[in-house]
Amino acid sequence: MFMRGQFKTSLACVAAVSLLLAACGSDDAASETSDAPVESTAESTDDPVDTTAESGGGDGVAAAQARVDEFSQTLTEIGITDTVAVPADLEVFYAQCPVPVCEQIAQGLQKAVDAVGGTLTIQAYDGSPEGTQAAFQSGVQAAPDIFMSSGNPVEWYEQELVEFEALGIPVVQWSIPGGLVPDGMTANLITGGDYYFQGALIADWIVAETGGEANVLAMNMGGTFPVLGLEQQGFENQMAEVCPDCKLNVQEISLDQLLAGEHISVAISEFQKDPEINYIFTGFGDMLIGLHEALADNGLAEGVPSASQAGTTANYQLIADGKQAIDIGLPSEFLAYRALDAGLRALAGQDIGQVDARPLTDVAGASDTPGAEDILIAGLPMQILTADTVGDPTTPWAGIEGFQDQFLALWETGS
Repeated sequence: MFMRGQFKTSLACVAAVSLLLAACGSDDAASETSDAPVESTAESTDDPVDTTAESGGGDGVAAAQARVDEFSQTLTEIGITDTVAVPADLEVFYAQCPVPVCEQIAQGLQKAVDAVGGTLTIQAYDGSPEGTQAAFQSGVQAAPDIFMSSGNPVEWYEQELVEFEALGIPVVQWSIPGGLVPDGMTANLITGGDYYFQGALIADWIVAETGGEANVLAMNMGGTFPVLGLEQQGFENQMAEVCPDCKLNVQEISLDQLLAGEHISVAISEFQKDPEINYIFTGFGDMLIGLHEALADNGLAEGVPSASQAGTTANYQLIADGKQAIDIGLPSEFLAYRALDAGLRALAGQDIGQVDARPLTDVAGASDTPGAEDILIAGLPMQILTADTVGDPTTPWAGIEGFQDQFLALWETGS
């Protein structure tokens, strides 16, 4: 049966996917577990492959494996085909959050904007409500052609959204709970539905890999960061759907615990209580850094693999070393190019563009979960990265090889 930790979805903070995320407050409540089984509320889908199941073996494992097979494929096309004009003397403003992935995105944006002869202004901020609001207000005062930022609580900059709209400036963001086009914004390129689906996909991987005999330690931060709460819901709902007899121990980690490294102590304690745990799931890749080594130093979890999402090259090295089994990749430079593409389309009065949903994206409970809309239609690739597909572990995942040239072929500069 499932052993469930209780997690809360706070609206006070929104995740930017990666280490330490944004510096916003959280509850420090201890994790709890219970022996109550999880019940799935999802209905059967009309997919060609039956992706629902009534038991932890047989049909459930097959359904999980079908989705794993689909999302192990490497995509080759960006999926957007309409051309768009690039205005002369383009000016882009990026309010950069204080985490490593945002720096990677900034580097990608610089390449993209340079490629079309534009100018990029970057203003870093500290992740506080005041710092975030100040960065957005700086964007208003700069009056660029396009404004960009990521996953901050909307209430921190509501007035600035009104001002951007009055000025006719597109606002392109990502990692916001909700759909592709939230109120007051031009685009949300990593939707709440994308996070939900990532959790479901990781559940499918674990069930398929364990043959429906999973005993999972899951550590996440849904009580602090709403998009990670959606990811956790997707994980739990899909585990209940494809393997209701699998065992799941969910531990909610607070921001203070993460900053102090106490999530590692939590994992050690849980393995001491239950040495039969055979898989580890964390809400994002940086939570795994140092975890396998600490468990080994305590004589625990020998050979137990892990799975996560939005990993860095440190996670890719863990995969190459055989410690982490998979990462659901976040292509940071691809995201930067897609953000510029969406902004250009808004400037030109076009639809921001979207792609057809891939097969098997209708997962358990998504349609009943607020904030889990628009799964994989924004145009970002999603792939299960393994030792066979991660490539050079020192290089960030591209998402689609040669995507830069594919975008550039659509951007008409008039030169």
